[in-house]
Formats: sequence, C-alpha cells, structure tokens
Amino acid sequence: MTNANPARAIPPPGGGDKAARKLKPIGVYPETKHPIYFDSIQLSLEEPLVRTSHKRGLRLKHSPVFIQSFEVGNLKDLARMTSAPLVQLLNDSGRPYDFVLSGETRTYADLTRPDDLREIATCAVSIGANTVLMIPLVNGALGAPTTLIQDAHAAGLKIQVFLAMGIDGLFTDQPFLGKQARDALAQA
Repeated sequence: MTNANPARAIPPPGGGDKAARKLKPIGVYPETKHPIYFDSIQLSLEEPLVRTSHKRGLRLKHSPVFIQSFEVGNLKDLARMTSAPLVQLLNDSGRPYDFVLSGETRTYADLTRPDDLREIATCAVSIGANTVLMIPLVNGALGAPTTLIQDAHAAGLKIQVFLAMGIDGLFTDQPFLGKQARDALAQA
C-alpha cells in the first residue's frame, strides 16, 4: 500500500483493506527554528515549508498540521501564504527574537494578555504555551493557575502544551512520552 499523504497513518505490512479502513489522521508539528536568522542568510524557511506542506495536501484550515514559531513576524508571513493552522509558541521568559531585533519591548509574558492574544488570533489558531505561563512555580511549588487558558479561548485560540488541564492539543519531542501521557489520561 502506498501512502501519498503523510498525514495518514501507514498500516502495518500485510494488514490489507481491513487495516486501511482503520487509518486515522495523525498531526504533524513542524517548527520554524530561527526564521529571522535564516532569512538573513537568504535561506528562508517559509516558502519551502509551505510548498512542501501544500504538495502533501496540508493546506487547509483543518489540515492535521500545526506550523509553529516562537517568532511573531514569521507567523504573520505564513498566514499570508497558507490556510494551514499556525501556532504561536510562548516561552516563560524572554522575547520573540524578531522583537529583540526590531526593538519591540513586549515579552512572551506580555503576549499572554487578552489584547495581545486577540492580535495573535488574527494569524494563528492556537498558542503553544510553556506550562509556567498557566501554572507558575512559586518557591519551587505550583502556584495558582493564571487565566491564560480562559483568555486564549476568549480570543478564539486553542491551547497546546505539555500538560492536560482543559487544553486542546499536546506536542512533545519524545512521542513515546506523549503516548504514555495520552494513555494515562484515557484511563483516568
């Protein structure tokens, strides 16, 4: 069985039609790493990423792809190039690097404010937030939850993080740990 769409799981060999009927979509989470740097050396990431995604059928608003970036301008550029879902990544410290270079003073924490979340929602469908932005650490212990989840949802954004507390998605660099977390939640 050939599989022209990488967003579909490939059944095990010998599975035949029965296995093919059980195919479930899987999501792909490409992240543009240091896009402003690569633009500076004429190796733009956006065009080849969009070209490849579209070639693979990952071009629509509901495609199982979530293109992520810690930079803001990069996502705005991508929003003009594709309808595929975009994710604004938010760290618990620092500023987006394109903000640093342009002199913009807002931090990632500032981007969690309701007005900033509404601005993010003009180009992204989701935020990928460091969990500390939702449940801060206070003297090494978990503090009171912030309003980030409610504020993001009010702005029309979904939330994707490493914990499950009303979130809409999960991504990880260790897929086996993500599967373990998903399975543990399903049993709870």
